[in-house]
Amino acid sequence: DIRKMGKAGQWLKSMLDLARPIGA
Repeated sequence: DIRKMGKAGQWLKSMLDLARPIGA
């Protein structure tokens, strides 16, 4: 459902935010 999609998107965004400084 939409709520689950939004939660997954928020998790993915947080993972990218964590990975970005590590990759840089």
